[in-house]
Amino acid sequence: MVIEAKDVTFIDSSGVAFILQVYVLGQETGTPVSLRDPSDAVTEVLDMVGIGGRIPVVHESGDES
Repeated sequence: MVIEAKDVTFIDSSGVAFILQVYVLGQETGTPVSLRDPSDAVTEVLDMVGIGGRIPVVHESGDES
């Protein structure tokens, strides 16, 4: 499952909770979950709450990090 996050300009706790719920559900079911081109806003908030880097990131060019 890919969460498209390129055009997100603002994310609050409910957005973080959604991303985390999808990620945890993916872990439980064996479904890979990644973020596609997360905006700086998304990356900053995920880093701030301590889950930055846990969810794989796919860039539009196809590179993963």
